[in-house]
Amino acid sequence: MSLIKKWRMIKDAIINNENKAARLCLMLIAIITFAAFANGLNNNFTNWDDDTYVTQNPYIKDLSFEGVKTIFSVYVSAHYHPLTLLSLAVDYSLWGYNSFGYILTNILFHIFNSLLLFVFLRRLSGRLEISFIAVLLFAIHPMRVESVIWISERKDVLYVFFSLLALLSYQKYITNKNPALKLLSISFLFFTAALLSKASAVIVPLLMLLTDFYYRRTALIRIGLEKTPFFALSLIFGLIAIDAQSGVEPNLWPFPEKLFLASYALNFYLIKFFAPFYQSAIIPFPEKVNQLLPLKYYFSVLLFPALIYLVYKLRSHRRELLFGLLLFIIPLLPILIKFPIGPAFLAERYTYIPHMGLSFLVAYFYNYYRRKSEIKHNLKNPLFGLLIIFMVFLLVKTIDRNAVWRNNTSLFTDIISKNYRVPLAHHNLGNVAFERGHYEQAIPHYSRAIEINAAFHKSYLGRGLSYYQLNKCEEAIDDFTIVLKKDSNNTIVRQSRALCFHKLNKPVEAISDFDKLIEMSPENTSLYNNRGGVYLSVGLYQMALKDFEKAIALDSTHISAYNNKALLYEAVENFAKAADIYTQIIELSPRFYRAYNARGIIMAEHFGELNKAYNDFNKAYEINPLMHEAVGNMLYVNLLKGDTLSACKYWRQLHDQGIDMTAHAIAETCQSEM
Repeated sequence: MSLIKKWRMIKDAIINNENKAARLCLMLIAIITFAAFANGLNNNFTNWDDDTYVTQNPYIKDLSFEGVKTIFSVYVSAHYHPLTLLSLAVDYSLWGYNSFGYILTNILFHIFNSLLLFVFLRRLSGRLEISFIAVLLFAIHPMRVESVIWISERKDVLYVFFSLLALLSYQKYITNKNPALKLLSISFLFFTAALLSKASAVIVPLLMLLTDFYYRRTALIRIGLEKTPFFALSLIFGLIAIDAQSGVEPNLWPFPEKLFLASYALNFYLIKFFAPFYQSAIIPFPEKVNQLLPLKYYFSVLLFPALIYLVYKLRSHRRELLFGLLLFIIPLLPILIKFPIGPAFLAERYTYIPHMGLSFLVAYFYNYYRRKSEIKHNLKNPLFGLLIIFMVFLLVKTIDRNAVWRNNTSLFTDIISKNYRVPLAHHNLGNVAFERGHYEQAIPHYSRAIEINAAFHKSYLGRGLSYYQLNKCEEAIDDFTIVLKKDSNNTIVRQSRALCFHKLNKPVEAISDFDKLIEMSPENTSLYNNRGGVYLSVGLYQMALKDFEKAIALDSTHISAYNNKALLYEAVENFAKAADIYTQIIELSPRFYRAYNARGIIMAEHFGELNKAYNDFNKAYEINPLMHEAVGNMLYVNLLKGDTLSACKYWRQLHDQGIDMTAHAIAETCQSEM
């Protein structure tokens, strides 16, 4: 056998063994990553964006052609990400409102991303060990929890999925001896899908340039022509993102301070990779003292000369070092240039791609140290033990962090324990109490949010509605008035304030609010009915009748308007007309027991129709056996008819149901028969 044949046999054996090892690595990555996040499958939806994206999102409920068209034409939560909405719509069709399915999809996408990253880094470094260690560090890191377990962050795992596919296609394109434009076209399609998942994908062309740098490509004109369509599409989606967020109040900081905030953010994300302690879903912008930021923000700029020195000192590793550092920095650029909308200055989800760069560097230098030291077995490598300990630490931290996102209470309590001055966290805890009907408990949470930030208008609304539910109308009106100064077209608040004015016997103010509401919604039947109720309460019967009839004209089945109209005729002592309207109500809604009871009272008291009255009271009781008033009315009818025996039957029935009847005129007679 010739030496050439022997070499080919050895080469084939090595390749086959490497492929087996690669398949084993892929399997281990998938299993360990799933294990890291599996306990998060029991988590619930949160009231932080999950309501906007899923539980109260009408767009994801329609997967018809028209529904999909709508998905591709709307902004949700000040973002344009139709593919994200489409993926949530598919989940909704499969799972409904079962949070398990949505979280499972997120975890699966994260696993896919980890496997794609493994393939990319293996091709890049040519080292199985580097790619395996790097991907495992990235995949099970607790800073991934926010992107994976938070249902609303589907956009993160989805855009990274398509971004990695775009990079893999591009990598294959530039590493082929005869580059095929087909691969570049496929990369462009995946890039488009990434942008349709989240605007953050605008950084992908820069990552392609970074890949060019790693592969030492020097044909600048060709490189520029290749990237032109990518950068053009990035610009278009960047403009769309700006338009989507145009209606949201931005986080504005002076340029010099923005530099210090940006440098601090880089330090923060770098440190959190190696020491992920004191994690918090919301880290607010710093408070200035005497117009100055805390000192640590000014010292944070020292990171840049430190990194420059590191690159200079390790110049034999410059290519790998620059690749890893730039893979860390480039994805953060859109966030650092324009701080995102919302309450968070720093967020764990922003590290999803950046930590890939740091993971690569750790794996690269670990492999370099092992090879330089000529350590053949990892067990003899002192760094191997540290690496294992660090990975176990990350795994345990991730499992623990998943539990923080279990529900609203655990999430926002954790935020407050780390950063008390986050009004959104207090506000959302107030929402939790409000949704459970614990209005007294909700008010202190809303009040704390307002104490921290007096301009946090959401909490005025929540507190006002809580006061309203507790019938504390004066306090509710104060909060509603503050909300209406900010948003005069808030119909829920204005209507609640109008009803509060009505309860406090302030008809002028109530009518003024209803006038404004009707001006905004002239076809809303309930508004006419409610305003008519105010007119009725102050004796303006003609105005009230006009409103009730308008409500009925708009909706001929509006039972409440009919009922109020009947009450109006009772108030003007037109009992025959009132009885006729109650008959209309019964025809429209045969189980509206109060109409039977009201008509029965008119029959008994004003027309002496005792049998008809009894039948009405009896029917009301049949429909609602808990209507003690109807039983009492049957008792009185029997008394008027002189039927003491039947009257006592109803007397005893009420007595047995715990209603005190001892003071009743026939109590002695009925008690003696018991």
